[in-house]
Amino acid sequence: MSEEDRAREIDYLLDKGRDQSTTDPNRSATSDTYTSESSADMVERLRAESRRKDYAAAENKRSRQGSLVRGMMMPPRLPESKQQDMLHIQEPTRAVATIKSRPSLGRTVEVMPERGLDLGRALRSLEINCAVNNVRGDAQTQRFHERPGMKRKRLHSLRWRRRFKIGFKAVVGKVKAMRRKGW
Repeated sequence: MSEEDRAREIDYLLDKGRDQSTTDPNRSATSDTYTSESSADMVERLRAESRRKDYAAAENKRSRQGSLVRGMMMPPRLPESKQQDMLHIQEPTRAVATIKSRPSLGRTVEVMPERGLDLGRALRSLEINCAVNNVRGDAQTQRFHERPGMKRKRLHSLRWRRRFKIGFKAVVGKVKAMRRKGW
């Protein structure tokens, strides 16, 4: 909370105290000040309360995020019952495979009957992955050496064909929309 917000809160509380002059037992009905403390003491007390609230809010936020200890982020402290439950968690039975960057990495599907992925579904999934990644096309283009100039020409042609296809589809879509509207 900034100093400006604190000052506004203090002014608000002071005005609120003035309005409740008849109901507050510590306040005299005739004077504008508390009988037990001066207005300066009251302002100081309100500022101290505000600082305490700010500190408590910051402490609460720190406890939710975990505390920083010697440069390491530590997890928030758990209650004893949850700590005991954490000790009894079993390790997963299936080992996590390490990533080996071999050529078949993107073309590997594990058969796991316990998860409903039998051999037929695994082969179908493998075919889909290969089709999406254009594995057959890549194998065909890598079958023979291609001169850099020819590769540049081929890629230029492919890009142009792709752009032309997008434009052609857009024109056909406009024509269909116009025909639907009666043109």
